[in-house]
Amino acid sequence: GGFGGGGRRQREQSTPNVDVPLRVSMKQLYLGDVIEVEYVRQTLCVNWQECMRNNQECQGPGVKVRMQQIAPGFVQQVQQRDERCVAQGKMWRSNCRECPDGQTATEK
Repeated sequence: GGFGGGGRRQREQSTPNVDVPLRVSMKQLYLGDVIEVEYVRQTLCVNWQECMRNNQECQGPGVKVRMQQIAPGFVQQVQQRDERCVAQGKMWRSNCRECPDGQTATEK
């Protein structure tokens, strides 16, 4: 035990599990039959980094915060919904050539 920088390991980001309900017989289970399944999922655009830009107003996914002057010497912090904000300090560039269909693509 003790002191020290027992660091947190950063887990690799993974997609959530997919549950596919299947009807199988006891015989199929016993014999270990192989059943092929197809499903459609959303995947990140391959070159998604090319379509990101820094934007300090983005405070998290879908949240934009900016300062608005309401009178001389008085400012107000305004929070708005902005789907282009994908993370703190990061904004998605619209109409990016690298990802013409947006951030995600459908994959079978």
